[in-house]
Amino acid sequence: MVKKKIQFVVLALFTVMIIFFSLFGESLYSATKPKVMVAKPVFYSSADDSFYAIPKSAYIDGNVYLIESEAGFSVTLNRVVAVDVSVEEIEGFYNDMYRVVSGLSGGESIAGSSDKPLKDGMYVVVKTNVRL
Repeated sequence: MVKKKIQFVVLALFTVMIIFFSLFGESLYSATKPKVMVAKPVFYSSADDSFYAIPKSAYIDGNVYLIESEAGFSVTLNRVVAVDVSVEEIEGFYNDMYRVVSGLSGGESIAGSSDKPLKDGMYVVVKTNVRL
């Protein structure tokens, strides 16, 4: 009789856990990962010069973090990959941007800013409207 009670309690706890994680799993996952805003290198062109530029907030300790997406079980997982990038200051109108000298081309999605420090290979949550 005691064995059946233990089996019932274990089954009930397992069922409650399955229901809990089915309902709140994505929220728990999102709460534990850094939230990043996505940026893309911007192409500027004039009669004299043309170049790609990135926001200064995207350049962290000599690296820019590319965002790579992969299919998860029920959500798309986003991972950041550190890329060594050379940049230089831009004078004048573009003072909140860096000019990309090497390491990036147009079209890549990069982490424009984050609410937590990023590390190479870390999974992140991509947010479109978030306060950082």
